[in-house]
Amino acid sequence: MMKFKNILPLILILFLFACQNKEASAPKDTEGETKTYTVRVYRPSYDYIVNGKEDDELLGEDFEVKGSLIDAVDKIIQTLYEDSESPKDKACFAAIPKDVKISSKSFDKGLLNIDFSKKDLAGSSFEENILIKSLISSLFSLNEIDEIKITVDGKDAETLMGHVDISENFRRFK
Repeated sequence: MMKFKNILPLILILFLFACQNKEASAPKDTEGETKTYTVRVYRPSYDYIVNGKEDDELLGEDFEVKGSLIDAVDKIIQTLYEDSESPKDKACFAAIPKDVKISSKSFDKGLLNIDFSKKDLAGSSFEENILIKSLISSLFSLNEIDEIKITVDGKDAETLMGHVDISENFRRFK
C-alpha cells in the first residue's frame, strides 16, 4: 500500500503532463473557416481627376467580403480596376490601369506583399501617386494588415513607375 501511495502522485503528474502536450500540439482546423471582412475601397473621384478638386481626391466605398483575408485583398484589387458611379452618386475612376498586372500577393504575420509585373507598368507621376494612394489606403482598411511591401517582378524596387518611392514598406499609423 505504501508503494502505491508513492507512485500515485507520479502517475497523476505524468497523466496531466501527457494530456497537456496533446492539447498543445493538436492542430487547429482553420482552413474551412470563413470570415466576413468589411473593406473600404478608395478610388479617385471624377471631381479630382477632371476638375482638380483636391478635397474630393479619393472617395471610399464599403464592401463586405466572405472568405479569407486574401479573398478580401482580391476584392479590393478587383474593385480598384473598375470605374464606378457610387458612392453618393459621385463618379470614381479606376485607380489601377487595365494594362497594369499584379503577379502575386502573399500575407504573413501582418505583412502583405503585392508584386506587380513590370510589363506595361508605365504612367505619369500623377497616375502612379493615385494608384499607390488608392491601393495602400484601401488595403489598410483590413485591420490584419500592418505593413504593405510592393515589389516588381518579385524584386525590391525603388519606384513603381519611376516617380513614387516604394523602397520601404508602407506601415499603418498606430
